[in-house]
Amino acid sequence: MYTTLYTLLKFAHFLGLSLLLGGPIFWSIIWYPATRSVPLLKESVPITWDRVRRGILWGAVLFALSGLGDALRAASQVISLSNVEMLGFYFSQILYGQMSLLKAVVAPLFAVVALKRGRVTSSTSTELTNHSTTLLHPGRRTVLAFLGSVLIAAISLTSHAAAREGLAPVVVDGVHQLAAVFWGGAILYFAMVPWRRLADVGSAVLDAVSRALNRFSGMALVAVLVVSATGYVSSFFHVYDTASLINTPYGRTLSLKVALVIVILGAACINLLVLAPRSRTLAGELSESARDSHREVSGRQETIGLLRSLRTTIGIEALLIVGVLAAAANLTTLPPADTPGYVADIIREGETGPYDVRLEMASSGNTGQVEISVFVTDDGAPPPPGTRVDVHLVMLEHDMGTNRLEARPISQTLFATDGLISMAGFWEARVFITHRSGESYQLQLPFEAASGVLDQGRVRRLDFNLAWSSLELRISFVLGLILIVLAGVGILGAQTGRMASWAAPFSFIVALLGSAQILGLTLVDAYPTTYWTNPTAYTAEVVTEGRGLYLDNCAVCHGETGRGDGPAAAALNPQPADLAAEHVDDHTDGDIFWWLTHGIPGTAMPGWDGQLTEEERWILVQYVRSIRHGVPIEVLQGSER
Repeated sequence: MYTTLYTLLKFAHFLGLSLLLGGPIFWSIIWYPATRSVPLLKESVPITWDRVRRGILWGAVLFALSGLGDALRAASQVISLSNVEMLGFYFSQILYGQMSLLKAVVAPLFAVVALKRGRVTSSTSTELTNHSTTLLHPGRRTVLAFLGSVLIAAISLTSHAAAREGLAPVVVDGVHQLAAVFWGGAILYFAMVPWRRLADVGSAVLDAVSRALNRFSGMALVAVLVVSATGYVSSFFHVYDTASLINTPYGRTLSLKVALVIVILGAACINLLVLAPRSRTLAGELSESARDSHREVSGRQETIGLLRSLRTTIGIEALLIVGVLAAAANLTTLPPADTPGYVADIIREGETGPYDVRLEMASSGNTGQVEISVFVTDDGAPPPPGTRVDVHLVMLEHDMGTNRLEARPISQTLFATDGLISMAGFWEARVFITHRSGESYQLQLPFEAASGVLDQGRVRRLDFNLAWSSLELRISFVLGLILIVLAGVGILGAQTGRMASWAAPFSFIVALLGSAQILGLTLVDAYPTTYWTNPTAYTAEVVTEGRGLYLDNCAVCHGETGRGDGPAAAALNPQPADLAAEHVDDHTDGDIFWWLTHGIPGTAMPGWDGQLTEEERWILVQYVRSIRHGVPIEVLQGSER
């Protein structure tokens, strides 16, 4: 019951925001500029304006009341609502309360500024012009833009994005909501247009409707592109992997939201590529045959049919937008799926020699631990007593120094052990079955791990510095920008009639490709120190000092030469990393510094933050590099003297 109330409050909040901000956008950018030059529409324009006015008023009421209701809901979790003093403290000192109070004040103010002239009741051309151009005044538009930005910012500052590191997630969330209002809010008001009254006007309305659709499609294409790009960024922050889209309530709700948006885009394509061009063509045909009474009758029927089709498709879009708002509302009530829900949950089967093997692996935490069960039968019967089963987990990309694990017998056919996955990637479970006679069989079962111990502590964020860190990345980044610019030219050309209608959706796809190119270079999943630059130089003196620190603190596990064969290594599982192996080059200096500082959960690798200074840890990083790439002979000789 509580969750349902929470979702309903959020749904009312988002619906209210769309109505409140979408009204001025629809009227001043789309409808009035497209219809003001058609004298026959002077009766339908006041009706549309009155519906817009009512929508703005209802939007203000819904937004303000649902915001306060949600604030009281949140307050009730920590204080008694009958305690006036604590309630006052909540609304004056706590961010959630402050933002809720701000929204409750700004929303009615927005409505007052937008509707200062009141209701349109006269259809005379003078009054119609005065009332209809209220939202076209530049000063009023500026004030409304400021107040609307305040409302968007207030929502984002109390969203999931506000809990992420840095300001970027909050800005992305705000831009996402603003673009969604431009798109979805306008669709809601398009559905409120008196389509039946327009059909009574006749074919003269077609030109105005086609202009309105043209204005909306241009704005909508840009808005959808922004929604798509910012939605992708937000999902990067809040969804750990594709499996989380299926395995978590947050992921499933997000998947539903995306599916609804795709269906909306399908309906929009019908309007953009079929109905809008048809309305322009029909308007031209009827204008040329104005004196043909027979064509006028048939044209009227075609006009009525076309307007009905538009009403249907736009109505469907509006209903789907309401569904998207409901899904978005539900998302805000669910915890993000930003941590791995599992490491590796798999079932693999195979045969080796006379044995049928079934391996089941289940996560036992989000730090890389897995529980491994191996079911073994010998030609359908339990294997003989004394049969031994071992499991070796090997990462295929590079050796992570894991040990072979002896599985303990649970029953005649079931053997179990606990394993550790070091990092996400493609792995192989190698099952060894040894008969009591000493005869051994091996089975290799590949699988993919979603995460591992090395993934703990990684942070997802936007990092534009990474895209500019090398010439190759800079070229790729600029290529993405060029694609977006070309897409903008295509959309503008389609809107002005200089290009075919299909250029608009084609350009939209090009813009998505450009956005994906840029986001692929700027969205990083890394430790906070991953892209830090090592402040110590790679010199003989630094490597010599690093060798001393290494021998004193690290060699007992990693070995004197860094091969992971130190005196303590035999008792450790997993074994210490081989610092001379290729996988070392897969990690930045900042990665190694992070592990030296904080250790690696689930392994024997401790954090050295309390024992070594920051400078000493950076020096150790340089020495680790020298192990992999060879230590100059003069450095070794100098250290031995």
